[in-house]
Amino acid sequence: MEHKVIERMYGPEVRHRDWEGEGVQLVYAGAALQMFSPGEGRVWWRHHPPAVGWTGGGDVKLRLLFQLTRVTDRSRFVVRFNAKPAQEGESGFRFVYGWDRIEVYRRDTLLHAEGAPGDTLREPQRLVLITLANTYMLQLNGRTLVEGATEPSAHDNEGVLGLELQDVDVELLSLTEENVARDGATAQWKRTQPLYVESFAPDTVARNWACNGPAPTCADGALTFRHRSNCVLRPRFDGPLAIDFTAEPVPDPEHFSAHVTDAIFLWMLDKPGDDVPAFLAALPDAELARLLPLNLYWVDVGGTNNTTTRLRRNPGRRLVRQFTDRHHLLARGKRYAVSLVQYGEFAEFWVDNRLWVRSWDPAPLRSGHAGFRAFVTDLTIRDLQVHRIEPQLPPSPPANPKGAGRNTDERG
Repeated sequence: MEHKVIERMYGPEVRHRDWEGEGVQLVYAGAALQMFSPGEGRVWWRHHPPAVGWTGGGDVKLRLLFQLTRVTDRSRFVVRFNAKPAQEGESGFRFVYGWDRIEVYRRDTLLHAEGAPGDTLREPQRLVLITLANTYMLQLNGRTLVEGATEPSAHDNEGVLGLELQDVDVELLSLTEENVARDGATAQWKRTQPLYVESFAPDTVARNWACNGPAPTCADGALTFRHRSNCVLRPRFDGPLAIDFTAEPVPDPEHFSAHVTDAIFLWMLDKPGDDVPAFLAALPDAELARLLPLNLYWVDVGGTNNTTTRLRRNPGRRLVRQFTDRHHLLARGKRYAVSLVQYGEFAEFWVDNRLWVRSWDPAPLRSGHAGFRAFVTDLTIRDLQVHRIEPQLPPSPPANPKGAGRNTDERG
């Protein structure tokens, strides 16, 4: 799997209070976590907020360094990647480290098995899971045990990290979570001819927009999309393109403690073989489930009462990237300059001229509609334009640059 690390989001130190145990004694020692289980128990990583369902995953690389400190012939240690605590049955990936056998599962399917590690059983073990788009790889001590691709709707790249212990004591020495991307350069682009400019005239709603749920209102050169509604531009666009606009969430202090929540942006929305505006008009309501079978990229900024921002790809609701830090959430009374981009095999999401996400898609969505979903608060949109984009080559160096032949990179 060709990948590169973009950003470290957690670790390598194991942080106090990020773990919850059941049937296991947890002892924090420095930057490590000691787990003692004379019987059966489990431990969950709580770094991703419980308020949003402990949802981790996406295009990430998780690296665990652990050591078995007490082992018997009944010992069993299981690492569950991308598990869902509330879900019946198995989910995600399971690495089973037993007294006499190592096994790897994706849900209920055995992907790999090998004999006991012998004398190295009690040595530190390095376990890595990488999920990127619809591909995955699991490694142990630098060896690739399994790799492959998942089905679009499997959700195997989303969930929480869980540990299961049976008659074993384990020390978790480090845990690192990193955002990854496809290895290789991504070409820069520039805007060229405009494909669409929204006038925001009084009759613009009926003429240019297809909605289900409450209709948006037009005033002061802007459209305000009402909560519980989905609205898309009637024109359908082919990429590569950039969709630019200014967005402002409308505060709702009566119902939400964060006042602003769930500013949702949609692009490359399509329903092959069907007319999207007619499809929306025929829907009985604007529930999210109605959109899940469609092709689209979508970002929910400040979702779940402004606790998380996520980029997903449909169909299948595949998680691409998640943020929970304050910088990537909504602020009250702020207007955001947003750009939604489709460029070759990549989808990009920009805020205030800063790239938040660049996602590689092995089966990119190259055509579709742009739109907005106002879920639990209203959303005001201004200055909407769609532009064709094309490659922008880096400037050529001068024929005889000053200092040629010397390393002038101060970074070393």
